[in-house]
Amino acid sequence: LRLLEDDVQEKEKLLETTQSTLREIVLEKEALNSSLMLSQAERNEYNAKMKELTIQVEVTNSKNLDLETKARKFEQELETYREESEELIKKLEVESKHFQVSLNELRIDTDSSILTLTNERNESFAKVKELEIQLESANSAKDERNEKMILNLKMIRLYKL
Repeated sequence: LRLLEDDVQEKEKLLETTQSTLREIVLEKEALNSSLMLSQAERNEYNAKMKELTIQVEVTNSKNLDLETKARKFEQELETYREESEELIKKLEVESKHFQVSLNELRIDTDSSILTLTNERNESFAKVKELEIQLESANSAKDERNEKMILNLKMIRLYKL
């Protein structure tokens, strides 16, 4: 019986040790579960932040694409305006050359007309001078005839007397 009692005591001690070890294991398991839950919560928080950052990156990428599209459109419009400006400049240069030619032709015509009018005026002045000379000559001849007539008349009067 004593042997049995010793054996029971030994088994009770072993049971206590086992229970103590089991309690330690349960405590460690609870600590690990707690740590695992914390880790899972941190992972969930990390995943939520990553999703938020991913959304921000997608929004930023979308904005960048919009900006790039607008920039390309602006560059195309700028190139179109540049080409149109160059065409207008070329047209203006051509029109300017035509205008310059027309202006030069007009100057030549004006100069020619001025020369013609000046020549005609000079010819008219020369004719007027010639007519004045002829008039003076005619007046002078007339005056001489008048004087001769007056002399003849005086002579006739003298003869009559």
